[in-house]
Amino acid sequence: MGSIEKRLERWRGLKNFQTVPRNEEEAVLNRYFKGRWGFPRGGSSHIKIKAKGRSISIAVVGQKVYGFYLKRILELIAQEKEGQ
Repeated sequence: MGSIEKRLERWRGLKNFQTVPRNEEEAVLNRYFKGRWGFPRGGSSHIKIKAKGRSISIAVVGQKVYGFYLKRILELIAQEKEGQ
């Protein structure tokens, strides 16, 4: 199991208000949504992710991302895998 898959497995067990560092989340986004995610213009603290005609926004608090946002990313990844 690769490091990205290990991160996803750990994310599944997180409680809603547990956090992970932003750079950890970005590594996963680069793997599954390369070129389809980013920060909107104007210095927003939200990350926009585009996937299969759907767009979601993930808040970044300081340099951390909360577990309930990570669960949304996990759902998008599952939808992406189903579509392959």
